[in-house]
Amino acid sequence: MDEYSLDIFSRNTLIVGSQLMGKTNLLQTVLRSAAEMYSPEEVQIYILDFASLFLKNFEELPQVGGVVTIQETEKIKNLFRLLNDQVELRRQKFMSIGVGTFAAYREGGARDIPQILLLVDDLAAAKGYFPLDNDPLLALCKDGLTVGISVVATATQPIGGMSYLPTFANRVALYNNDVTAYGALLGHNSIRPKELPGRCLVPYENAVFECQSFLTFAMEREIDRAQEIRAFCQKIKASAGGKRAIPIPFIPKDLTASGVYAAYPEAFDGGRLMFGLDYATVKPLSVQLAALGILAVSGRGNDVRNFQRYLLTSAEKTDGLQAAFYIVDSIDRALQPLSDFSCVTAYSFLPEQAVDMLQQVRQTAEERYARVAQGDLSVLDALPTLVLMLNSAEAIQAVQQNKTALEAWNLLTGKLKGMNLCLVLGALDNASIPFGSEVLKKVKDDRKLLFFDDLGNLKIGDLPYGTVKKFAGSLQKGDGYLILGNEAARIRVPDCPSQEKT
Repeated sequence: MDEYSLDIFSRNTLIVGSQLMGKTNLLQTVLRSAAEMYSPEEVQIYILDFASLFLKNFEELPQVGGVVTIQETEKIKNLFRLLNDQVELRRQKFMSIGVGTFAAYREGGARDIPQILLLVDDLAAAKGYFPLDNDPLLALCKDGLTVGISVVATATQPIGGMSYLPTFANRVALYNNDVTAYGALLGHNSIRPKELPGRCLVPYENAVFECQSFLTFAMEREIDRAQEIRAFCQKIKASAGGKRAIPIPFIPKDLTASGVYAAYPEAFDGGRLMFGLDYATVKPLSVQLAALGILAVSGRGNDVRNFQRYLLTSAEKTDGLQAAFYIVDSIDRALQPLSDFSCVTAYSFLPEQAVDMLQQVRQTAEERYARVAQGDLSVLDALPTLVLMLNSAEAIQAVQQNKTALEAWNLLTGKLKGMNLCLVLGALDNASIPFGSEVLKKVKDDRKLLFFDDLGNLKIGDLPYGTVKKFAGSLQKGDGYLILGNEAARIRVPDCPSQEKT
């Protein structure tokens, strides 16, 4: 009896069969064989588990960069962003040395780029997930092989017509209730496999042969096989020397302030604040506070208060974000436990104190302006960012009703706005800006806002319909939108509980 093997690296492979006929088992065979034969530096595997979810058991295998289920929308996007980035990086590298394909690159002796395998359990579900006019999986099936990315997929029927099916040169037909599937997959032939799990038809040298695949993990009960797989993963992991496939980037559910200070210190350099991780790039989104000039914060109360703590704590805990805070807090004194931070110049929870603090910030900004006017152009680089935080509607009203304070506000948002300062309305009500409110009119005009709610609920100002539609979907704790003009970015703001002070 002869053995039959497939080259799954230079060809895409489609496995078709009815339910419980062994499709997922063949994917397990691919996983086990790749893990036993290749290191994570040689082969890296990513899995779309849209079927039984049993392949999640392979997540700890060092050759596996991640397993994604159909419910994990953001992770799916991030997987294809990673793979598309790999396609582009590899194309650029091949062009730089004058070769056009992964095979030619390897023929030259290079081994620094690993082969990538994308396993898809239930191709029909994956195909239905992506829009017809923008299907990244189909694009990868067509173009991935030239850069060393191959696809192994399962399906109950040959699908895709003239789109998907021609991209799979390797084809395996397990038992199928629909006999037309054999002809669609393998062409006209009279052989039919027996109705046994693992029994299949395969093409070989212009003929079709019947084969029997073996059970990759031999335990009969699924729960026992799962334990056997996890033990296998740990065994391979122990021999991998700490090396792993590039992981699918994702935004962790528990993103903490202390964690981002350690992981992204550069995101706070030069007076910048890392507002959070950008869902579109899974990278820090940082903005220089002084470049904002004015920032409004609105939306869910708990997230608004968390951002207030995070902003203050970031100035205290990081070296790059140097700031001097003047804080008029809400009546609940949410920031009082942090008021003894060295970056806090003045703190009060009395709304009328907003007038006095505004005058202090104005005076300091005018002193800076005078020095700059005299030719001391570098003075601003050495001075902290002045941050006035008004965290209550009453504090804003106190400024609006005081002529001198209103004059100072207009100066700070006009003539003096370049003096390294930022005015933060830290808890603005999500309501239409009332006519005649000079303080809030600047918020509406500049449209620099951190909004912790669905964009469809935004009342402070208008956004283009296309921007709102782009970000449809539910938000989790810490999720919000950083709005700058007509553009918005969905971010996850780090969690900063009061105890992070210590």
